[in-house]
Amino acid sequence: MLLFPQTGAMCYNYCMHKIKTVIFIILCFVFIASAAEAGFVSAGTQEAFIKENPSLKSDVVAGIPPYYPLYVLEKTKGWYRVQDWMGTEGWITASDVTDELTLIVSKINATLRSGPGTRDAKASTLYRGYILKVIKRTGAWYQVKVVDPSEDTSEGWVHGSLVWGD
Repeated sequence: MLLFPQTGAMCYNYCMHKIKTVIFIILCFVFIASAAEAGFVSAGTQEAFIKENPSLKSDVVAGIPPYYPLYVLEKTKGWYRVQDWMGTEGWITASDVTDELTLIVSKINATLRSGPGTRDAKASTLYRGYILKVIKRTGAWYQVKVVDPSEDTSEGWVHGSLVWGD
């Protein structure tokens, strides 16, 4: 005979609460781990192709130039599901990308400056679609080198609000 008839129900409720807490913690770790996979990569030194599906036989969605920045949405078995600055999505092989930080000019015009500030002299004008290799970052400013178009090899500083890729 039980002295406290509610003990069984209280134990059940306590155990269910603990189980739910453990499941919640596990789901949080899974979410954090998958979020940690997201980030930016860039195309390697050769032209690459974004595919419709993670297969070499899949249709090409877009061809991309060297150093083109891409946002990783998902990773699976040697493939990255990516999105570019214009919203194009598809798959690219892991061997076609690098972790090197590159940016793309996302505004119609961007001022390349001699230093990391609006008071620094204007070095040149960058146009939408220019691809930039990042040399270093200071606050919201990036020291960059233009890599595409290849005939413009300007170096200088650009503000983060004018570019996409980080």
